[in-house]
Amino acid sequence: MYYLYSSTTYILKETKTLDGYQLDETEHKIQFEYVNDRTPVIEYTLDLTNEKAPEKDTPETSDNQDGSTPVSHSSDATSVSNSPKTGDNTNIAIFVLALAVSAGCLGGVVAIRRKRK
Repeated sequence: MYYLYSSTTYILKETKTLDGYQLDETEHKIQFEYVNDRTPVIEYTLDLTNEKAPEKDTPETSDNQDGSTPVSHSSDATSVSNSPKTGDNTNIAIFVLALAVSAGCLGGVVAIRRKRK
């Protein structure tokens, strides 16, 4: 009996991260070893955690030396939210139209079969 022993090494490295998190440039070597094409699925678990990036201090301007927070009085200021989008605004008319066409086709097939009998 002939067995083929093989080993494959992969390197896992983070290349992108979400805003507000530090990029982990550590290289994690993962090695898969198998005997032949009948080796069961190989699983590898690596427990990683993302670290938040340190908060950037905003430099104080000479106008704001007293430590007070500047106030915006602009009426067209928009607020930006980092919360996830919820809900759906898909146009349901397309699905209703598709359902109506399908029902019409099914009704036509049934009517044609009844006439033939």
